[in-house]
Amino acid sequence: MQPKYFRLPGLFVIITISISFMNPVVFSLNAKNIQQKLARINDTLFANKFETSNEEYNLFLQYLKNNNPEAYTTAMIDSAGWSTLSDYSNPLTTYYHRHPAYAKYPVVNITHEAALLYCSWLADQYNADPKRKIKKIQFFLPSSELWMTIAGNGDKTRIYPWNNYYLRDKNGLFLCNFKQFGDQRISFDSTSKSYKVIPFFTEPGLHDRAVYTSPVNSYLPGPFGIHNFSGNVAEMVSEKGIAKGGSFYSTGYDVRIQSTINYAKSSPEIGFRVF
Repeated sequence: MQPKYFRLPGLFVIITISISFMNPVVFSLNAKNIQQKLARINDTLFANKFETSNEEYNLFLQYLKNNNPEAYTTAMIDSAGWSTLSDYSNPLTTYYHRHPAYAKYPVVNITHEAALLYCSWLADQYNADPKRKIKKIQFFLPSSELWMTIAGNGDKTRIYPWNNYYLRDKNGLFLCNFKQFGDQRISFDSTSKSYKVIPFFTEPGLHDRAVYTSPVNSYLPGPFGIHNFSGNVAEMVSEKGIAKGGSFYSTGYDVRIQSTINYAKSSPEIGFRVF
């Protein structure tokens, strides 16, 4: 029997009596499909058009589990990280990294060391393919400076990748995934004589926003055809403990190209993109 679903904000929850995950589509990485996701920056530099997905990362984990148990322990996902956000996110600890509905969503809750292991593994997969177009490739996490330069199309002082000060396009749709605080959420507290934000988890009629992460190919691409430099998940860089561009949990000001999230451990807000 096919499992049935109902939709919670940001969640797909199975409602059969016994929980059963659907069989995922068989997925593999070879030189061809790695190349298809690379955006050419110049003759020697490429960046992935997308943040690393659950689908890709789980293939990496399966390889390590079968071939390098010690590295597998380092690379494991800490799904419990979702519970740090709110009670609404708790089901994600079960579904987000395992259910095929989230295959194209960005992997999060991993360490800097795990991301570096993935880069090395991905290079090995590519360089071992006799049909590769590039003789030898090296994947890495970019420096903060390089990340900002590419996100800004050569100008690391640019505010957002789309080169204006607005977070919506001409049709009023949001250009990235971030925590929106509109005027309808602002309240004046007459006791403290201060303004406060009243958070919502959903708002009816809005189809261009996500409660948590969104698929890695969401929203319009920016420079070089690259998606989600701003928002969705903050991206690790080569400097450990620093992630750039803000996340779904960041405000509009904090998804600027120069925005930085400092972290000491894995986080549901932080993923990575390979260069």
